Amino acid sequence: MAHHALSRAYLMKGDADLAERHARKASRMDPLNADYYEQLGNSVFMLKRYSEAITELGTAVEIDPERVSAYLTLARTYEQIGDTTRAIAVLEETLHRDRYYTEALYFLARLHLRQHEYDNAIRVLDELIRLEPGNPEALLLRIQAYSTQGSFYYARTLVEEMIREWPDYRPLRYELLYILFSQHQWDEARGLIGKLEKQGEENEEMNIMQQNLEERLMKLEKLQKKILEKIEEEGLERRWQRHIDNAKYTQKWAMERGQSLFPESGFESETITCIRNDADWNINDINDKLLEREFRMDRGYGKFKGKAFRIPHMGNIYMDDLEKYLTTFDEVLCQLGY
Repeated sequence: MAHHALSRAYLMKGDADLAERHARKASRMDPLNADYYEQLGNSVFMLKRYSEAITELGTAVEIDPERVSAYLTLARTYEQIGDTTRAIAVLEETLHRDRYYTEALYFLARLHLRQHEYDNAIRVLDELIRLEPGNPEALLLRIQAYSTQGSFYYARTLVEEMIREWPDYRPLRYELLYILFSQHQWDEARGLIGKLEKQGEENEEMNIMQQNLEERLMKLEKLQKKILEKIEEEGLERRWQRHIDNAKYTQKWAMERGQSLFPESGFESETITCIRNDADWNINDINDKLLEREFRMDRGYGKFKGKAFRIPHMGNIYMDDLEKYLTTFDEVLCQLGY
């Protein structure tokens, strides 16, 4: 018992070597004490001897399967050696033992985000927020999950709601700035940077973002000039006709594959086709396969997620681009057995 207490004291002091020495003595004196093995695992984890940490923490949970704190450190150990899949499995086991373990929920959500498993991350964060509705870090992480997967409009709605409730929570302003950059809302981004500078939040990160903004605006000016030249070269009437042709092609493609159009007849867009998922395709699996081929897809928002999806064909998307995308889409459908 004395060795265990000394080990805890040394670990809190930051002396992992002495903490390990006393934890090892304690485990030898009582080899069936899960607490001692967990302490030993924590000590060698601090010493970055991750293989040993896995062994000792594994022994702790084998002796006491309900020892959720040991599971959490075990997951961190797997994270350190780059085995995110195993870390996620350990955290899921942790939450099977204690579904109210908020620290494990937060950790699991971060790992899902790192793996680009956005739906899983949002599911875990929704559970965390249900348990801790006033946790701004969890709410912010959920916003980041939406913005990282490209749902910028919804993410912006959420972050603006949070700013009204937590006006002094600085990370929200930076997240909003990131969303504005992603949406190419340069004027609003410049206004927010100016507002933050007036509030005395000027720092190196802010200066980098300001410089980045100015560079982007210069590029945007050049791009706008190039686009206007392209429109003039193509001709406005031919450009409109291309949009109409693209829309008809996409709508026909969807209906030939057992899908229907989401809008009421006569209200279909000529710039983006919204498709009702009548064929019950697994939209997440399709998106994952498209990402492997350097494409991606919209997967729907809110209550329509997975039930409807959209294919854009506006701006400078030409028929060759659309045909290439939909051919790749067909290859993915075939690969998934549809």
